[in-house]
Amino acid sequence: MTGGGGKDLATEGLGLIAKGLTEALGELKELGMVGEANPYASEEDVEKMGWGDIATSGAYGGDVDYSKESFEQAWATSKQGWKDAGRDVMTSHTVGPMGLNPENLHNAFGVSDKEYDQYLDDTFGPSPEARAKAAEQQGGEG
Repeated sequence: MTGGGGKDLATEGLGLIAKGLTEALGELKELGMVGEANPYASEEDVEKMGWGDIATSGAYGGDVDYSKESFEQAWATSKQGWKDAGRDVMTSHTVGPMGLNPENLHNAFGVSDKEYDQYLDDTFGPSPEARAKAAEQQGGEG
């Protein structure tokens, strides 16, 4: 069976199906990298990898650190991220209706800037800027 251009429609249809499957498998590879292996791999890197490479590069293979120290570091990083997010909310001028946010209202309730900053430090720990400054003074990274 041929179309007006002399091409075999069955062959052309199979070619389109093969192209679609190839693209779908490429998408699955990328999803596999995001879900199980290296979520930071570029699309080009993923295309170069075989399925075996993907399977052995993630949580079920590869160089994954399941040590107690690794989990403790991840937990500390996560906790600090939530503290930083809380501080961001409490110091934001854009959270809530115009003018009605913690940063603007603390003065209305008789809380000085110094007292409010101390409350933030007591609740969320040192700010990211304070941690970076302390790390810089110690000669390390924050």
